Amino acid sequence: MGVADIVKVTIYLTQSVDADQRRALLQTFFGASQPCMTLLYVTALAASTLKVEIDVMASTQ
Repeated sequence: MGVADIVKVTIYLTQSVDADQRRALLQTFFGASQPCMTLLYVTALAASTLKVEIDVMASTQ
């Protein structure tokens, strides 16, 4: 499996991130692939030191 097989991404953030920087970073990683994405701002994650959690689903079919 590779980046092209990713079909869904959910990003959980505990603080605001510059939208232009976020888009540029995602474009660099995903390239031509365009998986469905959801971005959620949350109060906290499982540990107080965590700021970002990314959940990815991929499929080869």
